[in-house]
Order: sequence, then structure tokens, then C-alpha cells
Amino acid sequence: MAPRTPQQYFDLLCSGQSCRVCESEEKGRAVVATRGIAEGEAVLATAPVVSHPTLDHVGKVCCLCLGPLAASRQTTGERDGEGTWRGMEEGTLGRGREGEEAEGERRCDYGEENGYDERLFCSKECADVAWDAFYAVERAADWSELHQHCRTHSLRFPLVAKRLACMVLAGGASANVLQPLCHVADTGGAPIPATWQQEHGYIHSALSSVRSVADRQLRSLSFFTPHWYASVIARLHLNAFRISPLPSVNAAVAEPTLIELAGEHGFSLSSAALFRAASAAVKGDEGVGTGVYLLASFFNHDCDPNVDISWPSDATAVLRARRDIEAGEHLTITYLDSSLGRKARQRHLKEAYGFDCNCQRCQQGD
Repeated sequence: MAPRTPQQYFDLLCSGQSCRVCESEEKGRAVVATRGIAEGEAVLATAPVVSHPTLDHVGKVCCLCLGPLAASRQTTGERDGEGTWRGMEEGTLGRGREGEEAEGERRCDYGEENGYDERLFCSKECADVAWDAFYAVERAADWSELHQHCRTHSLRFPLVAKRLACMVLAGGASANVLQPLCHVADTGGAPIPATWQQEHGYIHSALSSVRSVADRQLRSLSFFTPHWYASVIARLHLNAFRISPLPSVNAAVAEPTLIELAGEHGFSLSSAALFRAASAAVKGDEGVGTGVYLLASFFNHDCDPNVDISWPSDATAVLRARRDIEAGEHLTITYLDSSLGRKARQRHLKEAYGFDCNCQRCQQGD
């Protein structure tokens, strides 16, 4: 079978969605609406290709879905109709569209003697998916050097790269799953930064000691070269999201999400709570982890976007129209705290993403 063209890949990625990825003369690739979208309507609900909690949140959020773990190691969250996370195209971890909230609370009813640590997962379903996708490998390795390095330098991306490497070894993802995403620079011809080489060494050393896991045949570690690691980190710099779930109304009960409350009570979806969550994803405030999303990464920036992105309860990103959108319109999100002044926004976008914003708001000097 002939390999898919980029456009065929994007068409598959957008199958069943109200948007598509297309080429744009001004912005390279862009996401456009394929039909009219009403204000407040969900444009996309998507789980990350790969995610990892911050080291400070390990044991506080689920190791897979990043939903909160209560003191009793229980959590509630938005799940698909069967309450599970499912494998997606390209071997990624993902879920279906927004599902119904489960009634009551759930508890992981087994411990380390079964190969899992119930202090790290919100449910048996999450633990089962994680075990097959990456956790059997991740649990068998010693990550003390890498974690100490990340704590010392306040790093997030090496943790995500570590998990992706475990997924590839376990058969939970292909080694080139992030290939379609844009990156900072062509790392093939430039020297790899010494820090990246050091991080690669930590991960390679940890994974080299994992010979077998639960009688499972692991994939070869030959893919895990310094160039592979550098290409992953380069893509994370432009495409990773800091996951900041919205605060619950009452953490003691199985509450509906703030998005659902907005629909029931009619208050604005572009409320202060949503704005704070979006700002937190940019500035790093209150983030519980880091995730990479394929389709969501193709949404371009605008300082006055027509789409809001939020995390109602876990790592599932929900993108909703903040106003009525016409068919053919480019769908945009903000990459920064849009309350900043024009000069501060321009400086941040240039330094972090390498482009000069020419959106209507910036042209007007706002």
C-alpha cells in the first residue's frame, strides 16, 4: 500500500469533524470550518497523542487521563460512553467525543501486586490502557536521573519525550507519530544542544536496562537516537500545551463541567473562568501536565480568536466557538495571554514562535 499523502492524512484526521486542514499562502497550514458553527458549539474534543503530569502532580492526577485524584484515590471526569480511553489512529491514546458523566465515584480496586499502582490511576480502565500503551515499560525503568534533572531545571518536555519513547517500545505509538507537526528548526543539519544530548542519555540509559516486561516482546530501541530525541523536543517547543483543567464547582461530588453548567444556565462561554484557564495554559499557572494534540496543533494564532480551548476535567481538550463562525473561515486560538498589550504580545510571539503577528487586532494597534 502506498503511503498516505499529507493531505490524505489530514483528511483522515478531520473525518467526522466540522473542520479540515488546508494549505494557506500566508500561514502555511490552517484549519478552516467546513460548515457554519454556532457560538458555544464544540468544534473539537480530543485527547492528547501523548501527555505526562508534572512531577509535582504525580500522585495527584491520573497518570493517563490527568484527571484529579482525590485523597481516596477517586476521581470523576468526562469519559466516552463506555467510560474508557481508546486507542486512535497511529497508535495514539485518545477518546471519543464528549460522553456522559458516570454516576457516583470510581476507585481503582487493585494495587501494585497486580502490576499497577492505584495511587497513580483514577480507574481500572485508565490503568489497563496505560499498561498496554506505555506503563509496563515506564514502570520497569529507573528514572531518578532524568527526574532530578527535570526538577533542577524546571523542565516538562523531557518527561513527554520519555513517555513517547516508552509508548514506542511498548507498541503504543509509532516512532514518527509527531512527524506531521511543525518544529523549531531542522535539527538534522545543526548540532544537537548539549542539554538535549544529556537528556537523551538519561532516557537511553533507563530504557536500555529494560530487557523484558511481563513476558512481552518489546520493540527495538534502535529508533531512540539523539536525532529522534531532538526532533521530538523541537516539535514540543511549538506544539505542546500546558494542561490546566477548569476548577470544579464542588470537588466533593461528581459535578458537571463548567462548560455544561454554562449551557444549562446561559452564561457566556468566554467567561472569566475560561479566560483564566486559557491564560494558565499559556503562562504555566496551575498546569497539571503537558500534552500534544495533532489536529489542535494546526489551529493558528489570533490575538482575538474565534475559538476557545479549555480542559473541562482532564487532558481532553475541548475547543468551542466563541462566536458564530461561517463556513470557510479560518479557526484560530490564542497562543498567549490576550490581555497583554500589543508590544508584549508581539515580543512573546516572536521569541516563542518565531513570527510577527499581523492579525486585525495587532494592525489596529490594540
